[in-house]
Amino acid sequence: MSAAILMAGCGKSNNLLETQRQVARGIVVGMTIDAIQLSAFENIYANELRTEGDVVCLVATGLPDLNQGITSATLLIAASSANASTIIVNRMVPVSVRGDSAGNLSDFIEAITPLQRVPGNEALIESRAFSADSGELLWSGWSQPVNPRGRLKDLAREAQRLADDLAGDDVIKPVVIEAI
Repeated sequence: MSAAILMAGCGKSNNLLETQRQVARGIVVGMTIDAIQLSAFENIYANELRTEGDVVCLVATGLPDLNQGITSATLLIAASSANASTIIVNRMVPVSVRGDSAGNLSDFIEAITPLQRVPGNEALIESRAFSADSGELLWSGWSQPVNPRGRLKDLAREAQRLADDLAGDDVIKPVVIEAI
């Protein structure tokens, strides 16, 4: 009988949490049909946010929950699966659009779908951060004017600046990650 008690005790200790740590986690989404823009909007932006904001950033193109397409519902599912507190959406907009804002993730995604190219040689990168819990708008920022068909170097510079601004505003909140 003492052996059974010992085994139950060992089994129970395996289920205890060894560590709990708080980590800021976000998903970075590039809403574009242009491959160069997508690189700046997701990879470069996420790398800068990881460095400047000490945030675990996942990029949308690598998340299996988004294989069937990006909607507010699939973004919230992906965020829940990744334990992310924030969803950051980046896109290219005409300069005249600056200041227009949707108050929540669902309205924003619906308003910008289907994706369209920005005409002309001058546009802005729009960056918005939404709560992964409620879909509420937490933060928004705009780049300096850029050429929407410009070189990656130019788009990357503005994407990095926007990520720095977001990191500095301390919008992405830590979530508790439990490790067994």
